[in-house]
Parts: sequence; C-alpha cells; structure tokens
Amino acid sequence: MQQKNTKEAEHNIRLLQMINGGCIAIILIILQALLAIRPLDALLIIAMVIFALALPLPTGCLVVVYTQNISSRYKDSDKLYALTALGALCTLTGIGVALWDASWIAALAYVVSICVASFLLLPLILEADEPEL
Repeated sequence: MQQKNTKEAEHNIRLLQMINGGCIAIILIILQALLAIRPLDALLIIAMVIFALALPLPTGCLVVVYTQNISSRYKDSDKLYALTALGALCTLTGIGVALWDASWIAALAYVVSICVASFLLLPLILEADEPEL
C-alpha cells in the first residue's frame, strides 16, 4: 500500500510540476513580448492584466510542490489542484486575448483547437492518470 501511495505521489508531483512550469514559461515569454510593444491597445492591456493575475498561481503551486517534494511530505490537496487549474485557465485565456488582438481568426482557431484537443485528449489523460504499479 505504501509503495502505491509513493508512486501516485511521484506521479502527481511530476504532473503538477509540468503543468505549473509550462504555464510560467508561457506567461513569461508572452509578457516579455507584450512589454516591448508600445502603445498598448485595450486587448493587450487586458492580456497583460490576465497574465499578471495568473503568474502568482502556478508560481506558488510550484513552490508548494517543490517544498513538499524535498521534505518528502507530499500531501494531495484539492486546493493545489484547483489553483493549478485556475492558473492554467488564466494562462489559456491570456493567450486567447493576445491572439484576438492580432487576429480574431487566429483566436477562433485557438479556441477551436483547445476544444478539439480537450475532447480528444481528456480520455487519454484520465486513463494515464493512474500510474502502473
């Protein structure tokens, strides 16, 4: 039983690190580009605000997961998953708003691709959620 819990915890830690690390990287890359643009129109300001609100979420979650991992006291927490999901949602929303500023067609294609990918990949992610023991 302990081995199963350890493997599940390792799997969850890797998953949370990947999601939160990816969100941080995307936010920083896009923010860097947005900060270089002058003058900013309303949509780019909205995108920057969304990214500014989103950045602390995955950063904080990554710190919590990292500190729990090095102290070997990982605790599954619904709050941690909810904050990770909220950070990912804000990141995806910020990307959509930034794309909408460039082209509404690109933003529409982005939203459609998210819907299709979610529909096709979610069953695979849920299947793979349980690590093999």
